[in-house]
Amino acid sequence: MMNGNTLLFAGLLTGAALLGNAADFFRTDEDPGKDLPADKIYPQGRIFPYTGFQPRNVAMLKDAGFTMAGPGYGRKHIIVLSNEAKKLNFPFVYTIAAEGITKENLANHAKIDWEKIRKDVARQVKDAAASYPNIAWWYLQPEELRFWRPNEYRYLKEVYETIRNSDPLKRPVWMYNPNHYDLSALQKYVPYMDIMGKGMYTSHSGNREQRSWGRWSSENQVRAIQECKSDAVPICVPEMFEEHPVALVGKYVRHDVYLSLICGSKGVVIFSIAERPSMSKAVHQAYLNAYSKVAKELKLLGEVFLFGLDRRDLKGVFVSGPSEQNITLAGRPKKRIACPTMTYCEKLTKSGRYLFAVNSAETPLVFRFEKLPVARILDALTNREIAVCENGALELKFEPLEVKLLKLVRK
Repeated sequence: MMNGNTLLFAGLLTGAALLGNAADFFRTDEDPGKDLPADKIYPQGRIFPYTGFQPRNVAMLKDAGFTMAGPGYGRKHIIVLSNEAKKLNFPFVYTIAAEGITKENLANHAKIDWEKIRKDVARQVKDAAASYPNIAWWYLQPEELRFWRPNEYRYLKEVYETIRNSDPLKRPVWMYNPNHYDLSALQKYVPYMDIMGKGMYTSHSGNREQRSWGRWSSENQVRAIQECKSDAVPICVPEMFEEHPVALVGKYVRHDVYLSLICGSKGVVIFSIAERPSMSKAVHQAYLNAYSKVAKELKLLGEVFLFGLDRRDLKGVFVSGPSEQNITLAGRPKKRIACPTMTYCEKLTKSGRYLFAVNSAETPLVFRFEKLPVARILDALTNREIAVCENGALELKFEPLEVKLLKLVRK
């Protein structure tokens, strides 16, 4: 009836008293993505977006379970990436950059030929669209354009609008934003992006042992979109450039990706797949293995994260272990805030009810979910029965940085 090391039960309330209609708890007939094609990348299709910057080759990503490739840097790499993706009929992210434009010359020149930029970008989009029908997203460069620099901010607006006006398929546009951007900064970019993806580099942020920083980062991005009343898609941009002990890489990858998805991200773009002189081959391979494992899991659960209806029926209670950790935010002076160590979401789909949870603490904790009906608790990836909840509450023991992906089935 229970997995002794990880699952404990507390009988607090009867399931019948918790929910008036248990059937509604376990399934729904709603599917927000029902009209989207099954063979296209979200948000124009039902395929969960999973890719990485600057891959060595497209075939490697395809074999690793990724669902698209890119973006890339440098004209030579972009062409190679585009041609490989076309040959394999594999979706990819195409990079658009106005010829001769850098952040430096945007910042240092008061007079910019905007008409020339618009014509050049329109030509690039039309040529690429005609040559590569498998483009899924557009990527805008130079990236990290600064909203407080008038020419840079105008370039973002001009290029975004030109891409949208030049692409008959209206594929989404994205530009990467820096790791440290907070809510107020992110809101400046929402009007000119269809995909919102800032850096979510927890270790690089100085919070290697306070990984709930990823929750702060992801929630700010989701909130920026909501407060701007936009339908832009938030994505996770996790790190693949920090040197860690090989034994920790898999834990960090799994924790960081699922934490962001639980917070509302609807895609993953890793920075970056490229090999680095500063990173050992063993660590690079450990990253690839870990991201590949998650990619293959999301072949099963991606649609739940994309189209599952958000529910907040359960009550969460810390039983033991740290309930918060202090994370450090960039700035002068740096600021420290408390962030919960437990993050979870409830998803309801036509295929069933899901509970996804992650512990961001470096130590074990026990967390109780209350207000459950009578239910079988399954591993969402294998459908293996873990336990039966009959008394309205479920206690889970989480190891450090552990992710639990559960499916709740009516008994």
